[in-house]
Amino acid sequence: MLIRNIANKSFDFYNTIYRIISLALPIVFIALILKKKYLLNKKYSDLLNLGIILTGSSLIHILFHACTGAIIDRYGFVVFPVATLGTLILIFNKEKKEEIIVKDKYISKSNKTLTIIPAYNESENIQKVLDELKKDFPETDILVINDCSKDNTKQIVESNNVNCITTAFNLHYAYAVQTGIKYAKKYDYDYCLMFDGDGQHIAKEAKKLLDKIKEKNCDIVIGSRYLEKGNYKSPKLRKIGTNFFIWLIKLSCHVKISDPLSGFQVINKRVIDKYSRMGEYPEFPDANLIIEMLLDGYSIEEVSVKMRNREFGESMHGGIIKPIKYMIEMLYTIVILILNKLFGRRK
Repeated sequence: MLIRNIANKSFDFYNTIYRIISLALPIVFIALILKKKYLLNKKYSDLLNLGIILTGSSLIHILFHACTGAIIDRYGFVVFPVATLGTLILIFNKEKKEEIIVKDKYISKSNKTLTIIPAYNESENIQKVLDELKKDFPETDILVINDCSKDNTKQIVESNNVNCITTAFNLHYAYAVQTGIKYAKKYDYDYCLMFDGDGQHIAKEAKKLLDKIKEKNCDIVIGSRYLEKGNYKSPKLRKIGTNFFIWLIKLSCHVKISDPLSGFQVINKRVIDKYSRMGEYPEFPDANLIIEMLLDGYSIEEVSVKMRNREFGESMHGGIIKPIKYMIEMLYTIVILILNKLFGRRK
């Protein structure tokens, strides 16, 4: 009897400790997410999903025992708190790694415009892209963000004597672009041109964007494939998505943007400053970023441009699954954006 009483008291003690830790860690976890503004940061999506599952399980565990008074497993008090703590450690370790950027070289600034080219395994396209820019758009400095390519993209870029930043690991498109924007901010460029490394954007058309932003004195100019009919034929699924986001932007901002999914854009110094400071720069900076900028009072213009289809390699929106996944993620981001605007969290 004495041994049983001691065992029960010991178990009650551990049970109490378990409940305290299980309740405290999820609260800390959620508070850190909100404080660090990870909700829109897709770099951490897998870790966040794991953390949400673990903390949710922990809270359900607590509520279940609070309501039923059921006796928990002797080792249950260890599982969820340790798993949640492990998730926190993984997130902060990943955050630390994300900050590791390797700058290969810096060629002295000679223009007021910087062209940012994110490149991941673009060895078959990048030489042609650089040749065209040097020939047809000489009034720009070039910065290639070599996003930890596995092919010889880096070697090709280095041989062309242009600015190059190599990331320590693959950051994906948006974060590569933001790395370039931070570079533009650091070296005080007046304008920043986003230019794909796959050869779809045409260097001769870039001057139209730069001339437009200077002429209109606006914040952003988008190179549109659809401003003039017959200029570009896109896949049906992409066209459906484009039309949906055209409608969504018009509904929320009362502005018609004919090509909200175009990555061919030029931004001024005001936008460079904003984008460089964004802690929540979206993974796909398309319709969601247009909506945010319009709601924040930034001016956006369009100019008709021609584009090519990718000649080599695979598009990040190719196939059937990727466009559907893109649509879902874009809608999710826009919903979160609108909620943040309503509650005044995003600046």
